[in-house]
Amino acid sequence: MNHPFLGKKLLIITAHPDDESFGMGGTIYKNNKAGGKTAVICATLGEKGSSHLKVPATEAELKQIRKKEIENATHYMGVEKLFLLNLPDGKLHLKKYTSLFSRKAFAIASHQKPDAILSFGAYGMSGHLDHITAYRVAKRIAKRFRVPLFTLTIPPALVNDFIARIHLRRKSPHYTKQKPFFETPTTKIPIDPKIKIRVGKFHISQLGGKPPFSAFPPKLRRERLKAEWFAG
Repeated sequence: MNHPFLGKKLLIITAHPDDESFGMGGTIYKNNKAGGKTAVICATLGEKGSSHLKVPATEAELKQIRKKEIENATHYMGVEKLFLLNLPDGKLHLKKYTSLFSRKAFAIASHQKPDAILSFGAYGMSGHLDHITAYRVAKRIAKRFRVPLFTLTIPPALVNDFIARIHLRRKSPHYTKQKPFFETPTTKIPIDPKIKIRVGKFHISQLGGKPPFSAFPPKLRRERLKAEWFAG
């Protein structure tokens, strides 16, 4: 598989702090080292993601915690611009917020003029409704500016392991009831496992005191630390 976007001007469109790191942190880091430039749009500050906290925090406190985490992570990865839209976590799929997300992201893309856009796939990887909305916004922007869209995915050999990992989340109202599906990858970006783990460690509030990716099945963990896959 080729590397059609490394060394270019990329716009990453995500929903929550840590999406960019756990999903494509190795790619962002590698793009910077290849001489490319990366901007990240994060729609929310992830204030609903309190389940992994060791010490309880209010939503206002968690916003500040996660804001600092994504700022530190993106700085380490070499991200040139970070745009935090501060939209409500868990509500991006609602028409009011989808529209606002789109308008803000369109304005940023118009200024950034990316060569390519990276985001989630149509299922949002985990089925989270905010992730799915990020994909839909990214797709519209890519079409509007006539640039390629590359979406996060996994190779067919890992699908069953990945579904086993995300299965229990289906009970949450923040997730779609749709059956999981993943686009066939067209691009594989080999990454440095040490870099991926280092980037993940910035998001302490989401780790529950455990190392990044330690909750994944062993085979899936190994593969996710060796490469990131995209369809597009």
